[in-house]
Amino acid sequence: MKPAAFFDLDDTILYVRYLVRRGMMTRWDVGRGIFYSLLHKINIINIEKLLDNFIAIYRDWDEQKLLNLTQDWFEKDVKFFLAAQASEKIAWHKAQGHPTILLSNSSQYVCRPVAEHLKIDQVLCSKVEVKDGRITGYLKKPLCYKEGKVLYAQQLAEQLHFNLKESYFYTDSISDLPMLEAVKNPIAVNPDPLLKRLAKKKKWPILYWDKTL
Repeated sequence: MKPAAFFDLDDTILYVRYLVRRGMMTRWDVGRGIFYSLLHKINIINIEKLLDNFIAIYRDWDEQKLLNLTQDWFEKDVKFFLAAQASEKIAWHKAQGHPTILLSNSSQYVCRPVAEHLKIDQVLCSKVEVKDGRITGYLKKPLCYKEGKVLYAQQLAEQLHFNLKESYFYTDSISDLPMLEAVKNPIAVNPDPLLKRLAKKKKWPILYWDKTL
């Protein structure tokens, strides 16, 4: 069976800054968000609790309102800053016949416009719960995080009949270690310090791409 190519996405801080400009969060929230993001990077924070608290600001929103908000964020803050190297690598994998998959702990609303713009085949991400067209303020469990990424990747591999063990995974975070160890071709992209150290030790490829992806 053919392998697939998985790409992580982390636009948390960009999105928080956008919410500040819209008056939906304060600069204190940005500072706190950066701090929590750093704790997340080094694996010492309860990510479920953090994200549940964050998504609670959307409780009882009409889903279309959140779709419009994240599309506006993508058009203004992300679209023109996506790494050219990411697009090139996605195109290369497509040319090899590899399914391309965005694998992220970000929500479906953040991932959707990025995946559509980059023409990525599939999206696996943490899902915001919606009931009767309104946001409940909760995330579906398990999150697409750590072992959750491996779980969702395995399920998709069974569905699409590709070989997960032979696949590629591009990420910047040591929190993705379970998924990095689940594939034959782990690649560290703009790695955090812990991932950089581990990649050097294990002789994994280390790439440096322009932000954002």
